[in-house]
Amino acid sequence: MQIEEADLKAMNDLLRAYGKFDVVGGRFSLFTEVSVKNRQIAGYVKKLFQDMEVYDAQQDRDKNVLRKAYEAAVGGISKILENRRRDEVATRVDISGRLDDPNASTIDSVVGLMQNAFFKAILPGFEAQLRRSRR
Repeated sequence: MQIEEADLKAMNDLLRAYGKFDVVGGRFSLFTEVSVKNRQIAGYVKKLFQDMEVYDAQQDRDKNVLRKAYEAAVGGISKILENRRRDEVATRVDISGRLDDPNASTIDSVVGLMQNAFFKAILPGFEAQLRRSRR
């Protein structure tokens, strides 16, 4: 499944519900491949946030000071974790395990963020490794 360059601002209700922040602008892409064989699941989810702008003094003028500080912190952290060449925050999380109890590692997600920000960009698109493993 893939979602490419969705308007991140259109997802503000979801971001408010789960992240307790909203954005001024940006784009969101998601790529996922999952394989199921003998009740075992294997795959990944790759999330990319491009040109994400979290805090805007004009948009956030009616929010309380703590909410403004929180959104400014989220925006600052996203800039720290951003891959400078691609202007995006991205991570890739592997999914594996039994079909009725799959596992996704939070540590893998954090490592993916660090990898994208400082070492090697996580690129949009699907990866060939899952297709090879199905053969």
